[in-house]
Amino acid sequence: MVEVTEESTPSPITFPSVTKQDIDYCSIIEWYPKFARYSIPTVFVPLSEEFISYLSSDSVYVAGMNTSHSYEYDVDSDSDSSNSEVDSHDSTNLVEFPELDLLVEKAVEELGGSIFPKLNWSSPKDAAWIAFGNSLECTKPADIYILLKSSDFIIHDLFHAYEYCQQVSESPQFNLALREWRKIDSAYEFRCFIRNNQLIGVCQRDIRQYYSFLTDIKDNLLDAIEEFFDAKVQNKFPSANYVLDVYCTNQFYVRIVDFNPFIPSTDPLLFEWSELLVQEFNEPVFRYNKSADEAQSNQPAYTHNRLPKEAFDFSENSTIAEFAQRFQQELELQARNNEHVNH
Repeated sequence: MVEVTEESTPSPITFPSVTKQDIDYCSIIEWYPKFARYSIPTVFVPLSEEFISYLSSDSVYVAGMNTSHSYEYDVDSDSDSSNSEVDSHDSTNLVEFPELDLLVEKAVEELGGSIFPKLNWSSPKDAAWIAFGNSLECTKPADIYILLKSSDFIIHDLFHAYEYCQQVSESPQFNLALREWRKIDSAYEFRCFIRNNQLIGVCQRDIRQYYSFLTDIKDNLLDAIEEFFDAKVQNKFPSANYVLDVYCTNQFYVRIVDFNPFIPSTDPLLFEWSELLVQEFNEPVFRYNKSADEAQSNQPAYTHNRLPKEAFDFSENSTIAEFAQRFQQELELQARNNEHVNH
């Protein structure tokens, strides 16, 4: 008789304990003052509770746009009655932030006329689909607001920033970080993993692409990133475990893009958390896609955040604000058609 034994299940991986302070250290308003000279010029604008409520509401109001009528659209409802006209003369329904508009416009001008936005921890890169060219480049408040409101990453900042911490009750003060727009070649963006204050892994940031030339310069890139980390970041960032996003120029100068917590919600990209947590690294490992097949095997980014194809049929390569206005006009047309049918 053959004895049947249960297969042993692998032990769950255990992350280092994370405190509220560890999460706050990765907020751009915390780390930027110390590392500003190695990063992208940034201006901070504090956000009111009213604006946070606007971002977190289910209905879509496009703030920062002058229209004779606004329409509320319940994104969670399938009913035709979910479209309702908002009287532009009813101040309780208008979505306007004139003081914030002025601060944003001033900051955008100060930063050269184009910026990309983020909140304390996240940028709305999952909402880039709404913009022509899938770009986060913004020139006006309406561009910024619709990106923020369309992003699941921003919602995560608002409600789940401390999800891996124990007994955190207070909410952070949210700030809008407006960062000078720069055209960065995604081939030179990298994610760095730091465990116990040691750089253990580096990989390309855009894992959907294959950059054949990385094979020829990978040693130079890793040397530059290691040297920068050792001289400018190691033991200067207050946490022992964290994830660092950087970009390199073609002259191998390294600049800081962001800091991220060493937690499950941070994407390990070409690594696995299981190896980053337990494997011994004698030296940093550099990973990149070595073929087009490897790149194609990686999932397209953020597809779950996109609208159905029909939402793009009237976009006509418009800007974010123009797209939002056309979307709002389409809702108005649908509402009028529904009224005509009902009568």
